[in-house]
Amino acid sequence: MEDFSAFTNGERTLLLALERCGVRFMIVGLGAAVLQGANAATRDIDLWFEDLADPRIGETREQ
Repeated sequence: MEDFSAFTNGERTLLLALERCGVRFMIVGLGAAVLQGANAATRDIDLWFEDLADPRIGETREQ
């Protein structure tokens, strides 16, 4: 996740917290396309989690 320019500060904070906690996730949808250079705009970020029951997902709120 080198180029965070497509994300808001809040989105960057969330993604970095997920990464720091070791939560396995992927950015999918139009947000992923924009990161790959697609000429598009989106107002949300779609995430895929390997395991929605991963307790570390909730830990990101506390950091």
